[in-house]
Amino acid sequence: QSCMNYFKSLTNKTSLRFSNNPFECSCDSLELFDLVKSRYSIISDFSNISFSCFAGPVYPESAEQDQICSNITQLLRLFLPVFTFFGVLLVLLILIVQFKESLKIWCFAQSWTRIVFSEELMDKDKKYDAFISYSHHDSDYVENILWKELETPSNPKDPAYKCKVHTRDFIPGQMIPDQILASVHESRRTIIVLSKEYVKADWTRMEFKEAHKQAISDNRQRLILVVHGELPSTEKMDKDLRNYFKLNTFIHTGDKEFWKKIRNALPHYRKHNTRKRVKGSLDSEMTNYV
Repeated sequence: QSCMNYFKSLTNKTSLRFSNNPFECSCDSLELFDLVKSRYSIISDFSNISFSCFAGPVYPESAEQDQICSNITQLLRLFLPVFTFFGVLLVLLILIVQFKESLKIWCFAQSWTRIVFSEELMDKDKKYDAFISYSHHDSDYVENILWKELETPSNPKDPAYKCKVHTRDFIPGQMIPDQILASVHESRRTIIVLSKEYVKADWTRMEFKEAHKQAISDNRQRLILVVHGELPSTEKMDKDLRNYFKLNTFIHTGDKEFWKKIRNALPHYRKHNTRKRVKGSLDSEMTNYV
């Protein structure tokens, strides 16, 4: 405004030259347009003054105001940011819907998602709280004590967890490696019941390797190491299990605080949830699994 007042004061005293300055074609330039239009007699290069509009240069000598600042121009200027915002938002929504699963995998693979997203959100599609990996030699302890207490705790105040065990949940006739893979991926934790017999079996080694690989991929603690009976020699463990055993703590079933420790290692958000207690009887059709 002060600049225009200065130009107006000059037009009363001297002649002016404005050419070779392609002025912006917008409503902001309207006052300048009116100035050169009304004071053309003292502007020596009046015929050469132009405004750079979308359709080409506009010369005040033969133009009117609406060519510089029309109602359409004003409306576009007002609503263009709004249209742009909703256009970008629409494109983002289409991309999110189209690539939902890919985006989810990518996001959850990033370290910052551990802060932004809760574990419950990241694991909401998993069907089980824990997959219990054990040797059939330890089935009496697992099926009559561990599994039973986790799913139907003796103290109603303790959380109930939905567990997956091969004797009940594996489907006869399906490939065992495929069922191991599915069990690990659809469980929030994998409980390894480590014993002397566990380290001898091929299937249990496969279960550990898959659970370990999943934990590394998720960058999240997925494995719970439970030692049952006498501690097996590390020399008899395969390389991956031995390295994991050396670098991580374990819970012994003989520990007087065993139940407190294992529940702390399981998903915490279920501590105060009331769940339907899972009841089931064991069958022996897969006792030769390991």
